[in-house]
Amino acid sequence: MKIVSNREECETMIGGLKDSILNAFSFKKLLNTHYSPDAYLFCVEGEDLMPLVVKNGKVTTFGGTRHNAANKLPENARLINAALDYICDNSHALQMVSLKNDPFRFLASRHRSFDVPYKVEWHFCKIHQYQEDDLMEGLSGKKLWSWKRILRNKSLYQAATISFEEFEEKFPAIMQAHNAYFEGREKGSVWKDSEILLLEILRHFNQSHNLEIRTISKDGILHAIYTLVHSKNEMIYYFGGSLMQGDHYISKVMYLDLLQNAREIAVTHGIMDLNGLAGAFTNKPAFRFSPSPLYAIVNDPEWKTMPDPDLEPGLYRQVYGRNFGCFEKENVD
Repeated sequence: MKIVSNREECETMIGGLKDSILNAFSFKKLLNTHYSPDAYLFCVEGEDLMPLVVKNGKVTTFGGTRHNAANKLPENARLINAALDYICDNSHALQMVSLKNDPFRFLASRHRSFDVPYKVEWHFCKIHQYQEDDLMEGLSGKKLWSWKRILRNKSLYQAATISFEEFEEKFPAIMQAHNAYFEGREKGSVWKDSEILLLEILRHFNQSHNLEIRTISKDGILHAIYTLVHSKNEMIYYFGGSLMQGDHYISKVMYLDLLQNAREIAVTHGIMDLNGLAGAFTNKPAFRFSPSPLYAIVNDPEWKTMPDPDLEPGLYRQVYGRNFGCFEKENVD
């Protein structure tokens, strides 16, 4: 294994990365610039590469650990384990998260305890076939009555597509309302204190891909906003949500507009899947999004090993189809 630490050489090595919207070099570099690592630790063997960085003694993938990046490991057990040995020998903490491919079969037994549960990603498969009536299929009683009430109240709201320039002008007020909404639910937004980065990410999407920004208003007052970014074959619900405390219909109304809008984009471009990223709460399962596994390799005393709280325990075996290495010694099934 060869280690490359020169920043320019490292970035040249992955400069052509274009696997997906969230795995493209331009997106990763934006995240990495904000993450501002202390050092580069690119592990290389032949054509296989693990693009790692170090900050405050912690090793992560290039770009850090936050904000729904998409990472892949090379299918090279020798490289992966040599890199993990090096990290351990140098007493670094380790968090490689949001891994799209399952690394477990490549891990040597000495590293299997690093295989930990991670939050799932939510996808609406066959989004081009979405029909609003399908959401009520199989419902009865109070659940069916609740859905019909939401659909009746939908007409009270107005949806519109706005330009990025208009969004940018309203952005400070939007983020203030967004953060207040989460605080009112005793939760924290992942974008709190990262608002500048979010705006730069959305600007990047607007310049490099197709970004649609939709507002949901009632009586002339903004109640929700969401963004869809798409390329020719990929679509992501990246940022959005309710902005109005006390409006019990708005999140459902927003998802109804989101799915209909996503369907129209999908039909036009031949896109099969809407990636809703992480963060299920109750809406994504209710709107027929399905969980898709993400993986993590972690060796960090500050990490709290726990299943995704948004995924019911009974679904874990179904989604992942295996146990996690961190539980092997505990014989947890």
